[in-house]
Amino acid sequence: MKTVTGTGAINNYQSSASQQQPRRCTHCLSQRTPQWRLGPLGPKTLCNACGVRFKSGRLFPEYRPAKSPTFIRYIHSNSHKKVLEMRNQEADDLESLVFDPQLSDGKQQDQGLLKVKIKLTGLDNLSFQSN
Repeated sequence: MKTVTGTGAINNYQSSASQQQPRRCTHCLSQRTPQWRLGPLGPKTLCNACGVRFKSGRLFPEYRPAKSPTFIRYIHSNSHKKVLEMRNQEADDLESLVFDPQLSDGKQQDQGLLKVKIKLTGLDNLSFQSN
């Protein structure tokens, strides 16, 4: 019977632990890709699609590969042109909230800023019930 002792046992344990957790893209959470690429968190942290976009400087939060498990059609796109359109529309929406002439007194202005914060955090699609 062969026993493993010393650093060999540690290396065997580390290699079996790394096999238990599959690698995920740090941007889109995809697990399958033909090649893992360099990302902002180091080598082999982005899938092929996100890595190519990162390298060219076009990796935005709204971008997701269509096969990504986190792809939501009304929030994400896999087209750079569509992502830019979405970003411009969002900026226009935020500008109209901030510079709303109807918000004249302090309370209404605070409500307008709250709407901007909600929009920026992406919580504007959720519904809340007040007591």
